[in-house]
Amino acid sequence: MNFAITYPVCLALGVCLLASSPMRARDNDQSSNTEKQTMLELTKGFAPTSGHVALAATWEAKDGQADAVADILRRMAEAVKSEPGTLLFWPHRSSSDGRVFFLYELFADDAAFAAHQQTDHFKKLVVEQALPKLARRERVQMKPFRPQGREPFAE
Repeated sequence: MNFAITYPVCLALGVCLLASSPMRARDNDQSSNTEKQTMLELTKGFAPTSGHVALAATWEAKDGQADAVADILRRMAEAVKSEPGTLLFWPHRSSSDGRVFFLYELFADDAAFAAHQQTDHFKKLVVEQALPKLARRERVQMKPFRPQGREPFAE
């Protein structure tokens, strides 16, 4: 089973797929009136497997702040490219409520996650700029696991 991601929509959200795993672009046979949609294909087999710390976060922007939050996430997605331990930073925006954002982040280990939170761009963009614009912020830290094989971090 393949998971297809619409490239123009994801790019507009500031998607930053940092996995070194191969992804390939392919043309979608459906054309819009003005441009042909390009799809990026991220398959199960190409998902990053070296990550050991995942973060799932839901942000809800205050009234009138959603576009500013989206812009902050775009800039954050660009900034995390320089972080060696950040494997994936993938923001999403709700299609039914533009004030709601979901972020999925994947880090090589606890040290990479800690280092991420100490970067200048995290402090400036997330702590100083984004948090004051949020009505709600929920974060859940997780440990990824693979369906097959023994997990090195299982308890």
